[in-house]
Amino acid sequence: LIAVGAALGLALPSQVAWADTSAEKSEEATAKAEEEEAYSILVTTQLERIMSDVSDVAAEGDKKRDAKKLESRFEADALNLRQDLYSALKKKVKLNDNLVPPISKKVVTAAVPVDRGFPRTVMAVTTGSNKDLPVIVTLKQANARSQYKVVSAVPMVEGATFPGIAVGDPEVRAVSGGGKKGGPMSPEDALKQFSSALGDAKSGAAKKFAKSPMVDQLRKANSETKKSYEGDGKGKFTTDYKVNAKSANALKMPDGSVMVSGLVTETM
Repeated sequence: LIAVGAALGLALPSQVAWADTSAEKSEEATAKAEEEEAYSILVTTQLERIMSDVSDVAAEGDKKRDAKKLESRFEADALNLRQDLYSALKKKVKLNDNLVPPISKKVVTAAVPVDRGFPRTVMAVTTGSNKDLPVIVTLKQANARSQYKVVSAVPMVEGATFPGIAVGDPEVRAVSGGGKKGGPMSPEDALKQFSSALGDAKSGAAKKFAKSPMVDQLRKANSETKKSYEGDGKGKFTTDYKVNAKSANALKMPDGSVMVSGLVTETM
C-alpha cells in the first residue's frame, strides 16, 4: 500500500518572491481582519514564523517517531502518513527514506490567497539546501481561533516547477471543491484523472497531464514488478489507485493556472 502525494501544476522560481508587508500579527488577529479588504491572509513574517514552527514540530515527531508530537501543526493525511510511517519503522519494516520529507524552515516561495472565508488554504515551498528536494507544503486554517496545520507535504521531483509569486498578490484565490470555477475541472476531478493517468499511460486522462519523471518511474517500477512477479508464477499482479476526495486543495494563480494538492493511494 503506497500513499502518493500529488501536487499538480507546479513551478519553482529562481529567487524568493516576497511582497512588501505590514507589521507581524498573530494568526488569529489576521483572521479577524476586515473581509472586504483585498490583501493577503498572511504577511511574510507570519508565514515564516508558521513554517519555522512546522519545521520544528516535524523534526521532533520524526526524531521520536511519535505522532502526538505533530498534532499542534499536522492533521488529516499529513498526520496519518507520518503516523503510519512511525508505526512501520517501530516494527522494523524496511522503507524508503523519502516516504515523508523533512520540512525546512526556509521558505522559497508561497501562494497565499486573499480570500477571507474559512477554511483557508496556503501553499508554501521550502528547501533546506541545494542538495535537498524542495517540499510543497499545503496548510489549512479551519477557523479564526485555530492554527494553520499541514495537510500535505510533497517533495518536488526533478523537472517540476512552482510559479514565482509574491506573498500578498491579490490575484491568488482559493478554489472551492465540487465545481469547475477557476479551472478546467474541479480539484477532485483533477486528482481522479491524475490517478487514472498513473494507471494507464495511454488513457485519455494521461494526455491531459505533462510528462513527469515521477510518473514515468512509478509506471516503470510497476511494470518490472509485474513482469517479475507473474514470471515467477506467483500469481497475477495488479495495481489500483484510490483518491481521497476530501484531501483536494486548490489555489488559482495570477497567470490563471490552478495548483491542486491531494492524496492518491496505490494498492498492489
